[in-house]
Amino acid sequence: MIVTLKGSVGRNRSVNYRGIRMDYSKIAPSLFFGFERRERYDLATAEKAPLDLLYLRGTLPVSDELELGELDSGRLLDFSKKYPGTVRKKIENLIRQDKGGR
Repeated sequence: MIVTLKGSVGRNRSVNYRGIRMDYSKIAPSLFFGFERRERYDLATAEKAPLDLLYLRGTLPVSDELELGELDSGRLLDFSKKYPGTVRKKIENLIRQDKGGR
């Protein structure tokens, strides 16, 4: 689980709680978007989550299991425009590979 926090809340860190590792990361205010309110929590949309992972970690840990067909590729590409070029290129490559595999 990755918890993304807006603004300056200290350094990035990990916490283990009941066998679940939670990674806390700061993100630039310009990248704090793409969330949906669920009960009391703002959760990243399906299109936003892989972008944050690529931005914060540089890779998708389960890219071969990522179901891109379930995502809105237009929305994903639109969101990716707000990220650095390296993130955009990785997303474009994933979409291209997914379309080639169908």
